[in-house]
Amino acid sequence: MIMLILWLGFIIYLIVRNREKLRLLSDVQKIGVFITYCLTVFIASMSIYYGGRMITEGMHNPLFSCLIRLCVVILTMWCAGLALNYVLNKITNGMIDLTKLKR
Repeated sequence: MIMLILWLGFIIYLIVRNREKLRLLSDVQKIGVFITYCLTVFIASMSIYYGGRMITEGMHNPLFSCLIRLCVVILTMWCAGLALNYVLNKITNGMIDLTKLKR
C-alpha cells in the first residue's frame, strides 16, 4: 500500500514539475503518455516479479539467487526506460525526451 502512495506522489510531482510541457500537448497526447507510463510500469513490475521468480526457482544458493534477481531488476528497468523514452518521443513528437532531464 505504501508503494502505491509513493507512486501516486511521484506521478503528481512529475505533473507539477512539467506542467509547461503538458500544456503544449493535445488531449490525445496526454492520454497516450498516461497510458504508456502505466503500461510500462505494469509490464516492468510483472517482469521483475514473475521473471525473477521463474529464473531463480530451482536455485538453492540464496546469495546467487539474490544476485540474479538484482540483475533481472536492473535489466528490466533499463529496457523499460528505453522503451518508454522511444514511445514518448513518438507520441509527443520529441517534446518529452527522458534522456534530457533537467537536474
